[in-house]
Amino acid sequence: MGIALASILYPAFNQSVWLHPSPERALDWKKLGILVGIVILLNLAILTENPYILFPIAILSVLGVLSLLVIVFSIAWILIMHEENIYTSLGQMWMPFLAGTTLALLMITAIDMLRFKLTGTWGGFPLG
Repeated sequence: MGIALASILYPAFNQSVWLHPSPERALDWKKLGILVGIVILLNLAILTENPYILFPIAILSVLGVLSLLVIVFSIAWILIMHEENIYTSLGQMWMPFLAGTTLALLMITAIDMLRFKLTGTWGGFPLG
């Protein structure tokens, strides 16, 4: 699901951020094949249930979710501030990325606080 979301989010980000967006397709057949191959390899690696493989994949998964949230909130910030299509480099986007990171961390904190309020524990549902 993360790969599908990123495949949709990538062209939306490029279209709303850059002064001169690239006219080429975001995902052609070659790139799609590479993504499918990576997903298959990751799934096979997960099926090994080896902790030395699972731990780095878990870290990458968390970073992937956080990066998707940061990008979504950065795009939202850019649209709210009416700064669409004015950037020419990533270095110019420090403010939208800072705002997106702040909003993403606030959302994660709010969800965690709500879960704690509902369950009374940080670990999810109590067993018993």
